[in-house]
Amino acid sequence: MEEILFEATLLETMNTFNSKNPNFSKTLGAPYFLIKYGIDSLQLAQNEAYYTKNPRIYQKIHMKVLLRMQRIKDSFEIATKAEK
Repeated sequence: MEEILFEATLLETMNTFNSKNPNFSKTLGAPYFLIKYGIDSLQLAQNEAYYTKNPRIYQKIHMKVLLRMQRIKDSFEIATKAEK
């Protein structure tokens, strides 16, 4: 579930660049995401419902996702500073 939430967060973030690439949603949107993990929207909703009923587990997963996102952000900032 951590990997799914991580990629969903990345896709959501990348979706802000839609205006620069109008084919983004078709190429890397929900269809890609669901195919990659071999799930459908119902399975995703069922997983979400399960973890919502287990908030301690869900919080741990979300904290791991947030840490991964922070690492990515930090690496981009380091790369940007190195270019300047």
